[in-house]
Amino acid sequence: MTTGPQYDGLVFDMDGVLVEPTRRPLLTWAVERTFLEFGVEHPDADLVASLCSSDVSHLQTVETRHGIDRGTFWERRERNAAAEQMAAMKRGEKALYDDAVLLDDVRVPIGLVSNNQQETVEFVLDAHGVVETFDTAYGRYPSLVGARRAKPNAYYLERALDDLRCSTPLYVGDSAVDVAAAAAAGIDVALLRRPELPRIEPDIEPTHVIESLHELGPLVETRGGA
Repeated sequence: MTTGPQYDGLVFDMDGVLVEPTRRPLLTWAVERTFLEFGVEHPDADLVASLCSSDVSHLQTVETRHGIDRGTFWERRERNAAAEQMAAMKRGEKALYDDAVLLDDVRVPIGLVSNNQQETVEFVLDAHGVVETFDTAYGRYPSLVGARRAKPNAYYLERALDDLRCSTPLYVGDSAVDVAAAAAAGIDVALLRRPELPRIEPDIEPTHVIESLHELGPLVETRGGA
C-alpha cells in the first residue's frame, strides 16, 4: 500500500468489516419464518437460500408458486431479518471487531454503507455505542426498490458521498459487491480480507488490499499521525 495521507473521507461496509457477519442460519430462519407467516410450512430449500441475499429476482417464484405478492413478502422478510439480527446482538453476537478502534483516531469524515437493513444498521451502531462516530450511515430500505438499489448498485454509496462532501474518499469493504459499487461510484476501494473469513476474488481489481483496519492509518489523517 502507498504510504502518506491520500484520502479526505472514509466510508465503511458494516458486516465483516466493522462487526462480525450475520450467521447464515439466522437469515435462513428469517426467510422460513416469513413463509410461515403466509401459511407456507415447507418452502423449497433452494428458494429459501436464494432469498437470504438482497437479490430479489427469485421473488417471481414466490408470487407464481405460492400466490404471495412479492413486495409484501419482501417487506415482511426484511422485518424478520432485522428482528433476528437484533435478537442475535442481544445474545452477544455481531461483536465489534477489535481493529474498529481505528475509528476513534480518524480525523476525516466517516460514513457507512451496508446491504443490511437500515433498521439493523441503526441498531448495530447504537448497540455498540458508535452512532456519533459516523457522519452518515445507510442500509437498504425494506422494499423492492431498496433492494434493487443495494450494492453493487452505487445508489446508497453515492448518497453517502454527497453527505460527506469529500473530494478523495475511500470505500472499505470485504466483498465483490463492495468493490463493484466503489467502481460504479468512481472512487478508490480497500478490500479487507480478514484471515478468518472466506477469501473472495472480485472481478474488479481493488485499489488496496488489507488484512486489518489498522492498515488504513497511513492513508488518512489520524490523531497523532499525519
